[in-house]
Amino acid sequence: MQETDPLGRPRVLPKQDMPEKQTPVFPPANNPDRKSDELPETSATNPQGSKTTPLRDFVPEKLDVPQLPKTRDFDAEAKGTARLTLLQQDKVTPPEAQAENIQTTAANGEIIVAPHGGYRLVKRSSKVWEFGVEISSDGPLRGAIAVAPVPIEFPEQKITVLSEFKSPNVTSVKMKEFAGQGRQMIVNVANMGPNETARATITLRLDRYDIIAPEQTVEWKFAEKGQREGRMFLGQSPYIETNDKRFKELGEEIVNSEETPWNQVESIYSWLQKNIQYEFDEMIHSSLDALTNKKGDCEEFASLFIALCRTRGIPARAVWCNDHTYPEYLMVAPNGEAVWLPCQLTTHEHIFGQMFDDRPILQKGDKFTVVGESQPNRYLKPSMKATAAAGSPQLKWIIQEVDPAEIQLNNSPLGK
Repeated sequence: MQETDPLGRPRVLPKQDMPEKQTPVFPPANNPDRKSDELPETSATNPQGSKTTPLRDFVPEKLDVPQLPKTRDFDAEAKGTARLTLLQQDKVTPPEAQAENIQTTAANGEIIVAPHGGYRLVKRSSKVWEFGVEISSDGPLRGAIAVAPVPIEFPEQKITVLSEFKSPNVTSVKMKEFAGQGRQMIVNVANMGPNETARATITLRLDRYDIIAPEQTVEWKFAEKGQREGRMFLGQSPYIETNDKRFKELGEEIVNSEETPWNQVESIYSWLQKNIQYEFDEMIHSSLDALTNKKGDCEEFASLFIALCRTRGIPARAVWCNDHTYPEYLMVAPNGEAVWLPCQLTTHEHIFGQMFDDRPILQKGDKFTVVGESQPNRYLKPSMKATAAAGSPQLKWIIQEVDPAEIQLNNSPLGK
């Protein structure tokens, strides 16, 4: 099954990384050597006479792709006043918020100083969101397991569980944690008849905060090699080819090792804004393709930034929000605490070390194992598999903002 991104767009792997297509072989149900998590193949006939199919994987229906600008001219922006930098003292009228509905200014809410004394948090919004899955099929379905991402808390995202729901035909709902990077809802449906629907959701209040960059950055340092917070964010990830020598060579060209650590990371950010052209594409490309073609959208910009940071020994990771992706990099604050800092690349403005956004953060990281796939995946994306299915099973990913007045409150999270 070809991997898709959160918007349902197919991803493109470099030719050398393309896996050979293999026909899966499943052990028979009566095989004593079969592992407990392997689903047996079945053969049956539904009332219409059509045969059920063996184990199958499904992805959600393609979501609407937002209407985004097709191209950007960074050279023209650099010559004008539209592109602000941290060094500019003259105040100019900021440009309109552009690619992918990006916020370019901080909110005016309550200010909270982060515990490490680095950046500040400013309250932007408090909204209610519903997350979950809906399974439907025009034929019988047996042994269905569906998964979907559910937000967890980060410094800039606080969560309160308000309500939960599961239809009577849902066997169980569990939550799986991914080492502080994300959470996955796992929905089991043992049996479902033709034209039935199974649904499981959780409703959350998300309090979102803007991150304001620290005023003084001279004393910020790189994390030491082997530091626990950044170890897993230094190697290769899906579509982030840190082992390619072109990234190492480019990093050596861009970064001046005599500058402060903060300025070294910022030089990577500035180079990408100046040299990579924004262009939305329904096909998602790897970081190496984006570097070769000198263009990409939020996915490719994030991958390029992460790849260049990692080749310099700087831990970096992708952050997946609803309808958007941006990168974070790890640094050590003056008090010695390791801190993840974000940056926004696909905008006219220079938003480095800070973030102005209130979309739900679905995960932080870029290497996960998901249901139905044996290879690492960039996303905790919605997916489904079933022991046996007739007809055309469908998985709908539920992620929507809701009116608080329309929900009934309770205090029993699904994870219990």
